[in-house]
Amino acid sequence: MAAKPTLLLADVVVSLGASVSSFTEKTALKKLIDANGGRVSYMINSEVRTVLFSLTSWRDTHVCQNQTTHFISDEEEVQAKSLKVRTAIRYGCFIISKDWLVKSCECGKRQFELR
Repeated sequence: MAAKPTLLLADVVVSLGASVSSFTEKTALKKLIDANGGRVSYMINSEVRTVLFSLTSWRDTHVCQNQTTHFISDEEEVQAKSLKVRTAIRYGCFIISKDWLVKSCECGKRQFELR
């Protein structure tokens, strides 16, 4: 029986830092984020953008919130103050580790977050 998807990360948009370098690791993290209701952004976005598009008529519009809320990094990248780390800090993102993400999903509860 497949694991039941959760909405643990429903309000989360995650950007992956340089610490997530292998394709296999990126794919695994994206699957974990998707399975828990979150989204992955390959760029750090600073604002909520309203995207209006029609599926069947002029009346069918949808709002897409693309503001990056979390940035996955490691201590080395944070200490080096990479451009992505500085951008994440400037935009008010939570800087988290891969372990934070995995542990939160395993426990079914988001772990403590610090900006």
